[in-house]
Amino acid sequence: MDDRLTLIEQLSQKGEKAENQDFTGLSARNADWKGISFYRCNFTGATLSDSTISGCRFEECNLQKTNLKAARIVGSVFLKCSLKEADLQSAVLEESGFISADLEGAKLARLDLTHATFEDCNLKNAGLRAVKLTALQLAGMTLENADLGESDFSNLILMNMDFSRTRLDAAVFKNAHISESIFFEANLEGADLSEARIENTRFTGARLRKAVLEQALTSNTDFSLANLIDLQAKESKWQRCKFTGANLSNADFRSCAFFGCDFSKTQFSDARFNDADLVGLSFFQAKLRGTVFKNAALASPDMEEVDFPKADLGKQNLPRANFKGANLEEANFAQANLKEADLSYSQLTGAKLSLADLSRASLAGAVLNRADLSRANLERANLNFAQLEQAKLQSANLTSATLASAKLSGADLTQANLSNALLEEVELSQAVLTGANVKGAKIKRKEKKARCPECGGVLDNSGKCAACTSAEGAELLLKRKLDLNPLIFFLAVLAGPLLWVLDSSFYLAKSPFLAAAFFGSLLIGILLSIAAVVLGFTGERKQSPAASGARFVSLFNIAAWVLVGIYVLLGKG
Repeated sequence: MDDRLTLIEQLSQKGEKAENQDFTGLSARNADWKGISFYRCNFTGATLSDSTISGCRFEECNLQKTNLKAARIVGSVFLKCSLKEADLQSAVLEESGFISADLEGAKLARLDLTHATFEDCNLKNAGLRAVKLTALQLAGMTLENADLGESDFSNLILMNMDFSRTRLDAAVFKNAHISESIFFEANLEGADLSEARIENTRFTGARLRKAVLEQALTSNTDFSLANLIDLQAKESKWQRCKFTGANLSNADFRSCAFFGCDFSKTQFSDARFNDADLVGLSFFQAKLRGTVFKNAALASPDMEEVDFPKADLGKQNLPRANFKGANLEEANFAQANLKEADLSYSQLTGAKLSLADLSRASLAGAVLNRADLSRANLERANLNFAQLEQAKLQSANLTSATLASAKLSGADLTQANLSNALLEEVELSQAVLTGANVKGAKIKRKEKKARCPECGGVLDNSGKCAACTSAEGAELLLKRKLDLNPLIFFLAVLAGPLLWVLDSSFYLAKSPFLAAAFFGSLLIGILLSIAAVVLGFTGERKQSPAASGARFVSLFNIAAWVLVGIYVLLGKG
């Protein structure tokens, strides 16, 4: 028997304190300790599983990696102790307290901790999966990176809690009140927050995939960069929440109410807002492909630069909505109210806008090619620089609309009302104006300027192309337009005398200096002849007989004097 166990039994009987004792690796399974005080004792790696520890006090003790599995700890206190990586699985904690204790990495999974006290304790990286806790206990814990998955926090009031990077997957917060708390990068996948009340809380970067927030009330909360894919949030209410950069793909917001929320740069693929009330929302640069707003009430939304092709917003009431620079290709706005809306520079190719109210709307610079605007109300609309090629504008109301520099090539304006409209510098080639009302309209077709047949550039008043004129000099050699015949002939004639007259004189002289001059003039003559040949082949295709003869003379000079040079060198050798 371990003498240390005997010592502990004696201390227990006498009610004395064990101080500065070393119990490292002690094996005390099924021990029964009562009323013992341990001060600065070391229990590192000790085995106390299945033991009963009642009325004991551990102060400043080291219980790192201690095995307390299935232990029954009653009325005991752990003050300023280290229980790092201690194993308390299946243990029973009754009326016991952990004060300023370090439980980092400790194993406490599936414990009922509601009858224990935790004050200023460190539970970083601790295993607390499926535990039962009270709000008061949580307030006294540091839980960063702790595993609280499957834990039940239902009906708790959680204030000023820090769950940063904590595992809370499948945790239950049903009907909980969460405020002033932090869930930075926490894992809440599959968590149940239905009917919860969440205020002034941060879920920045948190993972809430498949989380449930049905009938929850959330206000002033930040979900920026959070993963909310497959979120279930039917009949929930959201006020002044921030979702910048979050992923809400396939989220279910049916019958929800949103007020003053920011969805800037958010991913919304296939999200559902059916029958939702959406007031004062910003979707700046959001990706909304496949998102459904059926029967939703969208009040003054900011959809600037959204990516929402094939959007179905037919019959929507969207006065003064901002769609500036948005991608709305093939979108459906049929019978929608877009009065005074801003659709400038938006992409609306192939969009359906028939019977839509676009009075006083801005469509400046918008691309509406092949769009259907038949019977649409465009009274006093701004369509300056808009592209409406092959657009359908039959019976459209364009009274007092401005279409300066608009492109209407191939557009159908049959029976359109263009009274008092401004159509200056417009392109109307192949446009149909049958039965159109142009009373009081100012129409000025855009004159087609003559263009250069070579490069397509605009010709000046003298009929010349500035681009081609400036480039002509640089391109003469490449295009073989420069007349090089005089230069070729000159080089051939100059090379001849240098070779035949000067070289003969130098060769007849016997001095070393004149011999060097002979070889120098020979080299110069050969190089000039080569230049004449090269220029002859880079000049114009159609050259004079004189130029062809000059080339022949140059080739003869090269061949002849190469042979002469070889002869002289061999003779000297």
